[in-house]
Amino acid sequence: MTYVMSQEIFLQPRAEVKGLVIFLGDIANVNNNKALQKLKIGATPAPGKTRIYQVEEIEDILLRNGVVDFVLHGDEVQVVASRLVISPKELAPLAKEYVHFSLGKTWNDFSIALKHIATRPVILHKPRIGLKISYSKLEIRRRGQQVSVYILLAIDGKVMRKVKVIFSVNIYTKVLVTRRAISAKKKLTPSYVSYKRIKIDNRQKFLTLNEAKKNVRVRHTLPVGHVLLKRDVERVPMIQRNSKIKMLFKMGNLNIEVKVKALEKGFKDDIIRVMNISSRRVLKAKVIGESNVVFISEG
Repeated sequence: MTYVMSQEIFLQPRAEVKGLVIFLGDIANVNNNKALQKLKIGATPAPGKTRIYQVEEIEDILLRNGVVDFVLHGDEVQVVASRLVISPKELAPLAKEYVHFSLGKTWNDFSIALKHIATRPVILHKPRIGLKISYSKLEIRRRGQQVSVYILLAIDGKVMRKVKVIFSVNIYTKVLVTRRAISAKKKLTPSYVSYKRIKIDNRQKFLTLNEAKKNVRVRHTLPVGHVLLKRDVERVPMIQRNSKIKMLFKMGNLNIEVKVKALEKGFKDDIIRVMNISSRRVLKAKVIGESNVVFISEG
């Protein structure tokens, strides 16, 4: 930044600074030059401490910041902290780091941005020398695409204020989408779907690839590019009631297949009742595949 106008700057012998940063406007009269008023000089001294700036130091700071045409009046300025102001905004980096850590346990792909600070600055009037400020605990609460971080601010080991910092969060994941339109009651196969990266929220229950492989069909017609949710599909029984199926008997190393009639429908790994067509005996069998069961016990 370069200031092209000639400027007279009058240092004050003593200045009380309210914030955590010393600006030139806090310690000198710059004739309403707003740009110079906001020029950062340094950090405010600790409560009870005094920081003395010699005129040569101020000149050096001005030159480093592009102020080349000025006349500086005064020899030195003594800077003290009139009060300690702790801005919750200064805690935003700490809160953001905590959000990254917490969400990273569940999600791999997300972005966060500071939304607003929901707490007023903490002001300590006449703070004592050696005052210790720490952050005793952090909590996080998520609601949809908003995350609130609560930081307990401790003064000399005593909890003084709960600071609230709010972030907006976008979480992304890969989901299954339809490659082409699928008519109602059509069996879903891997050839019908592909992956797509989208922004999500917690209320959506997406269909996973493993679930799509579990002999399911779509409940209703789905268009191209539809994001598949759990509610879009229903399981298809591998065994239909009254259908004729094969039952496998395992006797040591010997496998015997017999034809049986299913007395009830069944999904994979279900135990269902079947009837031997020849002997008409009722047996229990486990569903292992499409129209295939394995003998479990007598019915």
